[in-house]
Amino acid sequence: MHDGSRAHGPCTVALRRRVGYRAAAFLASLVIVSFRVHSQSPADAKGDDASPLLELPALESKPKVESAEQLEGERKLGVQAEGRGEVRPNTVLLAQPGEILRFRVTLANPASAGPRQAARPSAFVGNQPGRYVAQTARALALQTTGGGVEILDGSSLVWTAPGQPGWQKIIFELEEAMSCSGPGGGTSGGAPGTTRARQEVPVMVQFPFDRDGPGVLGGYAIGLYPNEKAADAGAYVQRYTEQYAPPKWFIQVTPETEGFYVSDHFRLADFSPPAEQGKQRFIALKPELVRFLEAVWTRLQEEHGDSARLVILRSYLSPNERQRLAQKGVQYTTFTRYQYGDAAAIVANTQGGDGMSDLNRDGAVDPADAEALANLVDRVRAATQTRGGLGVVAKPIEPGWPDTPFVVVDLRGVNTRW
Repeated sequence: MHDGSRAHGPCTVALRRRVGYRAAAFLASLVIVSFRVHSQSPADAKGDDASPLLELPALESKPKVESAEQLEGERKLGVQAEGRGEVRPNTVLLAQPGEILRFRVTLANPASAGPRQAARPSAFVGNQPGRYVAQTARALALQTTGGGVEILDGSSLVWTAPGQPGWQKIIFELEEAMSCSGPGGGTSGGAPGTTRARQEVPVMVQFPFDRDGPGVLGGYAIGLYPNEKAADAGAYVQRYTEQYAPPKWFIQVTPETEGFYVSDHFRLADFSPPAEQGKQRFIALKPELVRFLEAVWTRLQEEHGDSARLVILRSYLSPNERQRLAQKGVQYTTFTRYQYGDAAAIVANTQGGDGMSDLNRDGAVDPADAEALANLVDRVRAATQTRGGLGVVAKPIEPGWPDTPFVVVDLRGVNTRW
């Protein structure tokens, strides 16, 4: 793993360190290291030079990014992570300590450009015989608060997560510049000489959980998970012991990061214990659950209109919280799927609010509407080949929940419905 002192590949590396962020406290003391690679046209290449070819803007301290088009706006930065697909702006990327992530960074065409349209207008127009030359230069920069970087070329790079868990930040910056020349009579086509784009990505390097330890992470009491192999675990759990093993990795959620998105519509707070909003806590969350709920959200809007949305009433539940709720008369089973990061209690709302709406349009909100949502979820399960549990509950379980029925969904890997 790299120590941040160098980067490999045909590139010039500039290191910069910045402290004293104005952003949230968890980022305030982090050190930014910037790696930069430059590419030129052969006619303009002058060998390895430590001075920057293009001036990229200084890092701004923001806990999240509202847009990927922040610099001069006409192009969008496209970031692809190998094996994960598109890395969206303002969306948390999950990694494990020491994990290697491979990225490809490009400038996408403007959204208004059709498949046969040019990405930008002509840069130079001439009307005399002679030689016309367009020289281009590209600068790819990666700014990171930690980990190792290997820049492969002008669009590809590798980031190795640090060995210590915690929050990190990666900022991708790409700048392209063009200069044109030709015989007398040539005129500018109106295209900008420099195109810039930038994207900031928060990364959670997850915390390992030792099932044989005290059940505490960072001073937060998760509790002890029940033994899935014990004689009193029950026949079903003993049959599927792998699905009921404790989670291996946990996400740290703080008041500063609970608002971070993990997908287009869901934030970390949506999967965190409702009673612990605004506090530091740790949750288990499987990315598969997030992707599945996004697919349900999409189908819900296709069938019930753009105003329809999915509301998560409960997702992660630690063993410690399960016991606290039991003392208040709220009973969850010992092996409730909420403890494993792959379950959620949900309602579908089409008219505002947080409770179930009248999905079947019979004039009443009742278990039949939850059945309608469960049937929709089942169609998504079939379309995505997802296996897990699915059930309808007629009344709220926890204090503070809306007084409507709801649906429970989990990704245990075995289909069951109740």
